[in-house]
Amino acid sequence: MDRKDDYISIVDIRDAERSIRGFVTRSPLVFSPHFSEKSGLNVYLKPEIFQPTRVFKLRGVVNKLRSLTNAERVATASSGNHGLSLAYASKIFHKHAKIFVPEWANPDKIKSITSFGAEVVVGGDSYEAAQSEAKNYCKEQNIEFIHPFEDRYVIAGQGTIGLEIYQDMPEIDTVIVPVGGGGLISGISTALKSLNGNIRIVGVQGENNPTTVNAYYGRSQSGTPRKSIADGLITKTASSVTLDIIRKNVDGMVTVSEDEIERSLLSLLVNEHFLVEPSGAASLASLLSKRSILQSSKNVAVVLSGGNVNISYLKGLLQKEVELA
Repeated sequence: MDRKDDYISIVDIRDAERSIRGFVTRSPLVFSPHFSEKSGLNVYLKPEIFQPTRVFKLRGVVNKLRSLTNAERVATASSGNHGLSLAYASKIFHKHAKIFVPEWANPDKIKSITSFGAEVVVGGDSYEAAQSEAKNYCKEQNIEFIHPFEDRYVIAGQGTIGLEIYQDMPEIDTVIVPVGGGGLISGISTALKSLNGNIRIVGVQGENNPTTVNAYYGRSQSGTPRKSIADGLITKTASSVTLDIIRKNVDGMVTVSEDEIERSLLSLLVNEHFLVEPSGAASLASLLSKRSILQSSKNVAVVLSGGNVNISYLKGLLQKEVELA
């Protein structure tokens, strides 16, 4: 994957598409009559909830592990979904995985990680603290650290979502993507802008932690992460690697509130029977709030990035009186 001009290219993403074939699900692009009527647009949902790990991150992890022919042991830091995907893929490729997670990591995701045979180390009050411990461990043990987004193979794997969207619906003019560390939108935007530079790419982050959004617009980044139901979108600082790609390819970044995310999550469950985690519902929330679309938008793809919902949270949400989006 050596490229002199760009961190990743469409060539890398096409290579990733071949590499991950047979190990991940080619998620459908589903037309939504309900959300089309609500928004006045042709809305297509890209549900990564159909992956074996219920989250898009499996794509990047599989592409990365396929590139490691000799590594028997791997490790990473994760708030949940990346670690879950690495645990699953490591079981498939017969590697030993060690996952470092922060203290606030979703307990349901930790349980799923261990069910695939991976070792979990809990510690640190932030993702950054867990990552520091994981990197130190990898250095001491001389094993491969699998970064959740600052990795060319990982980003290229996530970019296969963009290829699939374009293959299924070349007429798409706007694609909305949830943003945390930025690996997903970096890959998708690279693929789509290479195929059609006129496609508009919009990133969405929770307003409680608009780290990457602030960095994109050159605003000051918040220091201490705030609690959020969209835990997969929380970053303490923006990644310089993915931010360079985002600034090059992404046309706009917006934020959504906790209430908007919850209304969208429930509306997806009621109207599409899609169980999507809060981080994955943020993209739809931005569409329904009309923050992520232009007057010229017509055919919109909404990436639903994952479906690993904490059961206790879901139970409480279903008991609340929440107005559907």
